[in-house]
Amino acid sequence: LPEALRARGAVVDVVPVYRTLPAEHDALDALRDALRAGRIDAVTFTSSSTVTSLCDALGDEAPALLARAAVASIGPVTSETARARGLTVAVEATTYTAAGLLDALRGYFHAPTETP
Repeated sequence: LPEALRARGAVVDVVPVYRTLPAEHDALDALRDALRAGRIDAVTFTSSSTVTSLCDALGDEAPALLARAAVASIGPVTSETARARGLTVAVEATTYTAAGLLDALRGYFHAPTETP
């Protein structure tokens, strides 16, 4: 896109908004232990790159480890990436923002109470 815009005379500055960094070894070991022990209720993914990064870090056991938690996705593109990596998506935001993801998680974990 930047090249196409420049070809048409636009001045384009590409500014990184965020980047996904790999977890440190100790943090990754702690995450594996917590997932195995069932101490993590939900794992949130805010982009396809976060799915890829975590699954690559966890290796072949990623689907089994993440099956113990509710996998929550910010939207359909991220959900599709998760499914392609063998994950089951339990929660998908309908508004593709961090606030939308939080709302979806609230709805998932707080089922409506019945009134007598």
